[in-house]
Amino acid sequence: MKKDIVLDINGEEFRFAVSGADYRNYLDDLTMAKKTVPSDRLLLATVHPEDRDALRPYIDQGLGLDIAAALIEEYTEDVRIVVKKPSGASNA
Repeated sequence: MKKDIVLDINGEEFRFAVSGADYRNYLDDLTMAKKTVPSDRLLLATVHPEDRDALRPYIDQGLGLDIAAALIEEYTEDVRIVVKKPSGASNA
């Protein structure tokens, strides 16, 4: 599913189009040590071409991770997941 998202950054609107493949690639690229490069890649791959040049200064300032977090939060749907123990399972 491709989702169009508009983020307002310091009063400036940036348009993004994020697909399931974009999201999965981002998750696959993330590691405990590597977060900024995958975030920057996600932003540059999904931002509207006309907005790319205006977005670069924010990425250069090191804000890519924060912007990507807002983008992913908007892209993903709220899902409630509860782990339940089978009936009769002990609590030991």
